[in-house]
Amino acid sequence: LAPAVGLPRSKAVQEFVMPMPNRYKSSCQPGTILHEDEYEACITCKPGTHMDRVDSTYCESCLMNHWVSTSGAAMCHPCPENTETLSTGADDIRHCQCMRGFYTPARVTGTACLPCPEH
Repeated sequence: LAPAVGLPRSKAVQEFVMPMPNRYKSSCQPGTILHEDEYEACITCKPGTHMDRVDSTYCESCLMNHWVSTSGAAMCHPCPENTETLSTGADDIRHCQCMRGFYTPARVTGTACLPCPEH
């Protein structure tokens, strides 16, 4: 065993210094965007928005007749057959409503719609 080495008290007790924050530029994957300060963590796109590219600076709203209910989406889903949304940025499939002249037998929005019967 090696002999114990004693340090002067002034050298043995030093102030703890926190490490510097990450100073490497973030790389943001699809579903996220760059923070205004590119060295901060990426920002996740909210429901009703998406981003399919790497290192983008903004999330895009889902187009008409598309929706996404999760955060961090790279793409929006198309509405079921014969349905449409009334605006962009739909954050739930229930925003997909039957088009004029169509109906859903279950009377539930967000499901495929059938042509109305002819009278």
